[in-house]
Amino acid sequence: MKKANRVSRLDKAQKLGDVVNELMQAQIKPRHTRFRRLEHHWSNILPSELADHSRIEDISSGRLLVKADAPSYKYELQLCSEDILRQLQSRCSALRIKEIKIIVG
Repeated sequence: MKKANRVSRLDKAQKLGDVVNELMQAQIKPRHTRFRRLEHHWSNILPSELADHSRIEDISSGRLLVKADAPSYKYELQLCSEDILRQLQSRCSALRIKEIKIIVG
């Protein structure tokens, strides 16, 4: 009976692996691809100094969350955020970005 129990556990582990793989292919990989494109456009839109001191943290419900590494860079990003938003909306329309939230961290 112990041997049959081991086989059952292995079957479940294999099925879990299949579930994880499906999750990766269906949700995580497409999100990563979109995020990578967004980061590419972000770095091309911004002056290099601002791009070097900021990074995209998340995108959810049309809100792009950006982290600046100092308050001065947050302020600079806020000054040009409307222009950045328009350019990102044009280049990444499928993401439906409605606003940019900038935090320091």
